This record gives sequence, C-alpha cells and structure tokens, in this order.
Amino acid sequence: MILVTALSAAACTEVVGDAPLKQATLAGGDVVVAGPRNYCVDPQTLPRGSARSFAMIASCNILSGGERGDFVEPVLVTVTTGPFEGAPVLPSPRLLAEEVGHPYAGGENGGDITLAQLGAGGNELLEGGDPRYWRAAFVLNNHVVGLALYAPEGSRMAAGTGAQMLRQVRDSIVAASPRRAQDSAPGARAFLANPSTGRATGPATGKQAGLPARLFDERIGPSD
Repeated sequence: MILVTALSAAACTEVVGDAPLKQATLAGGDVVVAGPRNYCVDPQTLPRGSARSFAMIASCNILSGGERGDFVEPVLVTVTTGPFEGAPVLPSPRLLAEEVGHPYAGGENGGDITLAQLGAGGNELLEGGDPRYWRAAFVLNNHVVGLALYAPEGSRMAAGTGAQMLRQVRDSIVAASPRRAQDSAPGARAFLANPSTGRATGPATGKQAGLPARLFDERIGPSD
C-alpha cells in the first residue's frame, strides 16, 4: 500500500521520538503543523531537518496507545508543503481531483481554502479505509499546504464532516504558524482558480498556474 511505503520510509530516518506531538515545524519553520483538540502529530513520520515537508495527524489517543487524549473520530490527515514561485495560488476543487487522477465527487472554494471530495482512492492508501476521501489546499507564508483526509469505511469523516475537519486543521496550522511579512505584501494573497478552466491565472501575466510538483504524492517518504 502506498501509505505504508511512506511510513516505512519514515521509519528508516532519524525521527524526533515516539510520543505524540502537539505540533511540529515544516518548511524551515514557516509552517507549524498542529491538529485540532485531541489530534496530534505522529512523530514516526517526522524526521529531523529543516527541509522536511511532510507530516501526519491522527488521534492522540490512538497514537499514544490510550495514554493521552480523549477518544475522537479516527481519521488520518497528511500535511505536505511546497513552495510557490511567484504569486501563490489556490486551485479549484476540480483541479485538486485532476492532480491525483481520482474522480471528483464535490467540493468548495471557501475563503482561503479549497476543498475537494474524491469518489475513489481512499482505500488504496488506508487499509480498511473508505474509498471516498478529502483533499484541501491553502497558502501560508508563501508555501502551498496540501491536506488529505482518510477515514475508515463508512465514517462520517469520509462524507461531509471531512470538509469541516480539514477546515479545523487549517485553522490550527495557521494559528500555530508565524506570521511572515510577505503574507501582507501586495499580490501575495492567494487567489482562486478560474472556474471556467479549473486553473489559476496570474493577475499580472495572465499565465496559468498549477500546484507545486508532487504536493499530494504520499508515495514520497519524509526526508532529512
């Protein structure tokens, strides 16, 4: 399974420890990963090194073997970062589906985040997972942050509740991360993709823009 491959790669690197983490830094400290209450960062996916760009969030209770946190809905959220050259953009929900080659089941552009529900593929990455899963993207400190949510088969998280969960994850990450000057610079704010083409168009050049390469590729294990 692809997700197992990523986890195996993490196990071969130097990790920060075994206890679930409240937060962890990615992208040289520009992005601080933190989950909603009772959700933690899995340290086994988090090697040392300032260039790391991948982490996983799951139930603190599950990650700690029942020693920490209250019971919450079991779910796995992957967090991946990638830099943008030029103005950062948010893709349309359909483009999120197109990037990973899974059928588009629905989605929304809401504020500073794009969310897409995919109709298949979730059970390819999570054993016993629901085929439906969610992806999201938002921009923070000149990095695009990709989220993917996987849930057990039949879970409400695979349905509409998954979008709400990803919004909470986004809010937690933004609240924990530093505020860089470029976020308030002219033209640095993310803009949504053209709904007629599904791709973003730069306001100055008019050229199409897509996502950073491999932003949502969980086959890539964390690296130092």
